[in-house]
Amino acid sequence: MDVPEIGRPPSFGPEEWEALKRRTRSILWERGTLGIGINYGELARRLDLHPFAGNFFSLLDAVCLDVVALGGPMVTALVINIDTKLPGGRFFSLAEDIGFEVLDRMEFAHAEQQRSIAWIRTHPESPGPEIAAPH
Repeated sequence: MDVPEIGRPPSFGPEEWEALKRRTRSILWERGTLGIGINYGELARRLDLHPFAGNFFSLLDAVCLDVVALGGPMVTALVINIDTKLPGGRFFSLAEDIGFEVLDRMEFAHAEQQRSIAWIRTHPESPGPEIAAPH
């Protein structure tokens, strides 16, 4: 699968961007290990970002694509809308952009959530781009 790279928004320095990606992965790994998701607002608060800012969504895309590039699932399936309990439209657009066929959003999101939980539980060593293979 050909995975595009999400560039760092100009409002973040390189070190800040990488730190935000690590914090985001850490939170997703925490939730995935427990087998639960997190809503957009809570994640944004934990990252001290505005939940409707483009930079927040670019961050989610970048973290997601880092894992997909390693053969993993779209881990941001664990980030959900508090009302719909599904990821937002941008998640599904990204999925289609990288080659997934999304026929039923609920079914696709549920499958990616389950794959994400399984991936996270078998890759606990380091949630960064250097994720180690399971033992």
